Amino acid sequence: MVSNFIYKILFAVIFFFTICYLFIYSLFYKTDIFADSFETNIRESFKKHSNGFLVDYTSVDGNFDQGFIFNQIIFKRDSTEIYIDNLFFKLSYHKTLLSSIKRLLNQKNNILEQIDIASISAKNFKFKNDFFNFHIDEINLDQSILFAKKIIFSFSDNIIELDQMETLGDYELSLNSLNLNEFFNGNNQTNISRVDFSNKKYKSKYTYLDIVLYPNYKKINPSLINLSSINNKFNYNNLKYYFNYDLNIDLIYNTGKLLINSFKVFDDKMYNKIDLYGEIFYNDLKVNIDCNTYKQMFFNTFVPKKSNIIVRGEDYTYNIDFTFYKTKKFVTSTIDKISGKLKFNLNEDIDYLVSFPQSIEMIDKDYKGSFSIPDLYEFDDIYKVQIIVDTERINPFRLNHFKRLD
Repeated sequence: MVSNFIYKILFAVIFFFTICYLFIYSLFYKTDIFADSFETNIRESFKKHSNGFLVDYTSVDGNFDQGFIFNQIIFKRDSTEIYIDNLFFKLSYHKTLLSSIKRLLNQKNNILEQIDIASISAKNFKFKNDFFNFHIDEINLDQSILFAKKIIFSFSDNIIELDQMETLGDYELSLNSLNLNEFFNGNNQTNISRVDFSNKKYKSKYTYLDIVLYPNYKKINPSLINLSSINNKFNYNNLKYYFNYDLNIDLIYNTGKLLINSFKVFDDKMYNKIDLYGEIFYNDLKVNIDCNTYKQMFFNTFVPKKSNIIVRGEDYTYNIDFTFYKTKKFVTSTIDKISGKLKFNLNEDIDYLVSFPQSIEMIDKDYKGSFSIPDLYEFDDIYKVQIIVDTERINPFRLNHFKRLD
């Protein structure tokens, strides 16, 4: 008797909870009740937990079956504005529903902390402030891949375009624990099919293909982060290169800077080709950069064994001091030293692109002289430059060694 009674009680309890579960499932899973019920809590959570951003959106719709969507969401803080045409996400039904009920019973407002995401996507994502803009036409994220179809960065007249970017990994998509370290931890591989660098005022475009990155993100303090990566790859002019970088990035735009601790490029045999370090200030784009190259070709013509290049300037006008050592393919012989100065300009108030304020010196044991180059107005002019030579000294027995190569 007692055992039959216990079985009946257990059956009744299981039956009751099954009915409750089915009721809740039918109520929340395929209807908009969940989105409508929690909209007030969502807006309150955005107000309290958005890092100083003012957040607004026109509506939130959807259900667990089809997913949820925020329409025309806007984040604003100071001069920074983020706009998303629509933000779509699917939630983990069981985890999110149970934790949301607990949150309601505890009468706490931050419903966002209890959301576990199965996947998320955004269309027409725009970021802009006083210094730069970027736009992503479509971005998708699930628990194994972050994918962006096309990303465009723009600052002044300069444009950087990225096609088909994907980061592979294993992601925990809970809003309570989601952070950049999940995506950029030095182990996850990021692939970019194509990167184009261009300037609105000039026709030339520089294209890099099949970029592979292993980015590592570290937060130094609330306004400073570090990005680093080693053994990255890219292709340029049908040649494969490797590169490493280590950058400190200020998040305070009006007073901050990009500090390049190290940027190194290697050829396919892992010989060091470029070694660069320096700093770029966001305000007025002030630049202090030093660069050394090793057997690196310049303008598809001459190849110094080593070069030293120093870049200083601001407001899109920069002074560049350069010295080339043991340079081949400039003339028939190898030149011991070529040195000079130039001004590189991206300021629209100045008409030239490159200007040489003084003659360039060319010194060798058998030769001493200089040559001058007129102002250049387009990137393409670099490849058809006219050189005027002034010879001070030359070994008469080696005249043929200093003939200019085409």
